[in-house]
Amino acid sequence: MQMVMKMVGLVFLLPTLAAAMSLSPPPSSIATTPEVFNSLVLPTYGRYDIGNVISASGSYLKTDRKSYLDFVSGIATNSFGHGNPVLQSAVTSQLQTFAHVSNLYYAENQARLASWLLTNTFPGANGGVNAAKSGGKAFFCNSGAEANEGAIKLLRKWGHDRLGLTHPYIITMSDSFHGRTTGALGATNSGGGKYQKGFEFGGVVSDGFRKVTFNDEESLEKVVKSLNRFRLRDFLRGKKRGVAGIITETLQGEGGVLPGSDSFLKRCREITKEVGGLLVFDEVQTGMGRTGKLWNFQ
Repeated sequence: MQMVMKMVGLVFLLPTLAAAMSLSPPPSSIATTPEVFNSLVLPTYGRYDIGNVISASGSYLKTDRKSYLDFVSGIATNSFGHGNPVLQSAVTSQLQTFAHVSNLYYAENQARLASWLLTNTFPGANGGVNAAKSGGKAFFCNSGAEANEGAIKLLRKWGHDRLGLTHPYIITMSDSFHGRTTGALGATNSGGGKYQKGFEFGGVVSDGFRKVTFNDEESLEKVVKSLNRFRLRDFLRGKKRGVAGIITETLQGEGGVLPGSDSFLKRCREITKEVGGLLVFDEVQTGMGRTGKLWNFQ
């Protein structure tokens, strides 16, 4: 939301900014053909040529050609529909109070949201200060990839500080997708390598990940056993390898609509307990009520 607000604000403030800095004013309109658009914007996504989006309402997206029933929903983002009056009112109210003050200061609404998330995520949490009894804390960020980058750092930090690992490995799944940033690409295995192509260093985008077959308990157990076995050579060199944790989607999207079986996900939890590691559920696509509960793992 912060990034959206900053971008939208910048667009509307461009004339004022341009005048204040003696810059060329922004164009009042521009022909947004694919050719013109791609000459101005990096083509990092394969966009569909359905025309120029000019408005949206409810479940419909209107372009300069026709209207479409929007099943994409901003890639599972606009869950309340376009132009939802409750969402508009909430955003307007917050903008009229204050927009962005950074993480340098305390803000009550951030604590209220964290309390609500903890209360509804961890059984036994009561809300308010008592929600801290759940043992959980909220980390707020701007995107799914950034959330996964934070999770990867947490796993490595846990491996170093709690398990004494010099090489804290993270188990990932076949056909997984966790984002396009450098660390998240290391955990991503869908697409047959197309997401990593051209970004490798020595053949690797980000090291320290080991892939297992999704929903295959034997594959999982085999890789964990291999990584956690004692190595005399490592011991003599002051190295210690091991599994810091597992990161998995509960229902894979990019690799196909592939749900994780109850037995497999439970085995992931059992194994992380056995080795002292952490289990990370990437619910960027399935969380926040999209599958009927707050989180799909519930």
